[in-house]
Amino acid sequence: MLANDHCGARRLWSRLKPLVPLLFREANPMPIKYCLWRQGLLRSPECRLPLTRISSQLAAELDHTLGQLDDVAPDRATP
Repeated sequence: MLANDHCGARRLWSRLKPLVPLLFREANPMPIKYCLWRQGLLRSPECRLPLTRISSQLAAELDHTLGQLDDVAPDRATP
């Protein structure tokens, strides 16, 4: 957007858009923290009570969606 490239911004958003509903499917901020961990930006996906880890189903969906964004997002760490 700094370059006033609205078409480029729309293309980028259209790739990121499927991720947004997944980030709010379970208690925030855990899905976001999981994504940051998968990208290597956090050391651990652990959380403090009363929060809990995300479900394995959501983790699989996030992994799949993040896998489709490899050229948009930083490299992901392996768990």
